Amino acid sequence: MQEKNHIVEPQNKEKTVAYSALTLVLLIFILQAGFGMIVNILRNIDTMAKLKIVSNAHKYARTRNYNLRYEMQSFNSAKNLESIARNNLKMAGPDEILLVINQPQPQEKKAENEKNKPKEKGIFFKER
Repeated sequence: MQEKNHIVEPQNKEKTVAYSALTLVLLIFILQAGFGMIVNILRNIDTMAKLKIVSNAHKYARTRNYNLRYEMQSFNSAKNLESIARNNLKMAGPDEILLVINQPQPQEKKAENEKNKPKEKGIFFKER
């Protein structure tokens, strides 16, 4: 029997180096694609959170706009203007005495309300 030569021929050695380099390049591409996918998923989650905040602000603005339009229509008569001035602005006529009765909240309820309220950032946005 003849013994086989275990020496790697130069042609096979060049193929091995080329395949190793291509494997390394492919691995880098796969890592980059995975990292890009993770970044895009996180960006989508952040965008959805911002969209929810903006939609809540939009809903609040539409409700406020509707209420302001309704109040604007009720300004047409002098009687409505007088009732708004009396009730909301606490105004009284020259021969009248204004009596306002406030019912104070217990301290415990105030503390609970302040703890449960989210901190506001600007007019429409709440802190997450």
